[in-house]
Amino acid sequence: MTGIPNFIAFLNGNQYKNFKGANEQMLFATIGELADKIPKGSVTAKSHDQLSFKLYKPTSMAPSLYNTMANVDKMK
Repeated sequence: MTGIPNFIAFLNGNQYKNFKGANEQMLFATIGELADKIPKGSVTAKSHDQLSFKLYKPTSMAPSLYNTMANVDKMK
């Protein structure tokens, strides 16, 4: 396995372009090409108040009562 990023762009379920490496110009060019191929008016943006995001709360960051913590955790 390598650390080189591999970008694969799909259009209508088919692979449109595939390139490797962190090439910012190629990435933006591919995004621009795909944006030009989408029929105007087929995708509409929602206003900010209509967006919904799942609230992510990692359990390791959840508050806990000092009295319920084990003694080892209190020593940290």
